[in-house]
Amino acid sequence: MLSYFVSSSHVPLDETRRRGCPLAHSNPRTGGIPWHGDGVSAVDVDLPFGRKGTRRVHCVQLSVGEFTVEFMFQEVLDLLNGRVHVVDPMGRGHDVFLCNAHGVEAAATAGKASEAGAWMANFPADALVIMRVPVTEPPVIVIPGHSVASLSAWLRKSLDSGQRLRQILFQVIQVFQTHGQAQETIAQTDRRTSVRSHGAVRCCGRMRDE
Repeated sequence: MLSYFVSSSHVPLDETRRRGCPLAHSNPRTGGIPWHGDGVSAVDVDLPFGRKGTRRVHCVQLSVGEFTVEFMFQEVLDLLNGRVHVVDPMGRGHDVFLCNAHGVEAAATAGKASEAGAWMANFPADALVIMRVPVTEPPVIVIPGHSVASLSAWLRKSLDSGQRLRQILFQVIQVFQTHGQAQETIAQTDRRTSVRSHGAVRCCGRMRDE
């Protein structure tokens, strides 16, 4: 992956901006509240995933002016938790990355010193960056520490809301399943009662005939 950071064979900036438009058929999540930081905003979206695009995956769409890029929700959380240091974008070439300070350091040392971007020299330890490739290009944006903390809180709140929604849906499904089972039990009881009643009527009829 680090070879992408120092490669000079990537699309020019204008093309990167054009390809940075939102993916087709992205659906904002119902009830989602956008996040706003210093020069950057974020929103929850569901994007088509896989070759057929029939599966939807939870993503975070980051916007800087007219530039937008989507990352998998869970991978952004992993980045904030320090489990990974670089996150690839959804549905596009390796022309931008979301990185923390460790990712920036890795990118700065991946090639020759002359290929590192000047902006990398004193990168804040608590910041995130949407990095362009090649890394000699100025980044799309450096998200300062206080905005990163705010973004992290927003993501965790969104995750909690999603988990609560799944729990509610699970409970609703259980209610319907229980209701369906109850209805089936009643129907079976009705059928057995009807059969017994019919048998009793036939028995009484024979007794009268005798």
